[in-house]
Amino acid sequence: YPGTSATAHAMRVLVDAGHHAFVVGMKDFKNGDHVRITAMQGKVSIEATEHLFDKDRNIISLPEAALYPMDSVGSKAYHLGKLMSLGYRVPQGYVLSARNADNKGFLTTPEFLNFISTLDTSKTYSVRSSANVEDGEKNAFAGQFHTEINVTVPDIAAAVEKVWAS
Repeated sequence: YPGTSATAHAMRVLVDAGHHAFVVGMKDFKNGDHVRITAMQGKVSIEATEHLFDKDRNIISLPEAALYPMDSVGSKAYHLGKLMSLGYRVPQGYVLSARNADNKGFLTTPEFLNFISTLDTSKTYSVRSSANVEDGEKNAFAGQFHTEINVTVPDIAAAVEKVWAS
């Protein structure tokens, strides 16, 4: 937006909608470019990306789920991620990419085991399906698949297997 008042207004709209706003200088992006903003150890890096999402990721945080194709994360996770981006209060969660649903070996990979090791062991978790066949434009079949509640961290892999099997 040219001009300071237009810029201030755009920033206010973004912040009011629950977004964190970044002003990017010294980078030339074209209209429609996708960018990845990463903050690590107090430094922010901004880079252009081919896609808005990382198609090779297997574990996706719920707020990021709306950046992925619905067939990768399931309709429940996709829509919860959309609600989060609009500022609605949704419990924090994670999504296992749909490509792993037929790969029980994924639950023993370093990626999954490292992820599990970051979870708070003083809490319990719920493991739910986000299958695309549950919710659509014409039908809603929420609850059709198995849900595990009050799952401790050591039992998450077994709970995921039960949900996948359902």
